[in-house]
Amino acid sequence: MDGSAAAVKLDRETVSVLLAHRERQAAERAARLEKRLPWTDTGEIFTREDGDVAASGDCQ
Repeated sequence: MDGSAAAVKLDRETVSVLLAHRERQAAERAARLEKRLPWTDTGEIFTREDGDVAASGDCQ
């Protein structure tokens, strides 16, 4: 993480999409932990399947 932070305005649809993504990510985390697979809590929005920070090339 680079330590930068900025406030941005988001429309309601974008907020809805991000909230749904967070719910899916929480379900993926729970499923991995249930299977005793590793999960890294980074607090990031976009992560790899193990919770680690996604590189720019990982997002499509």
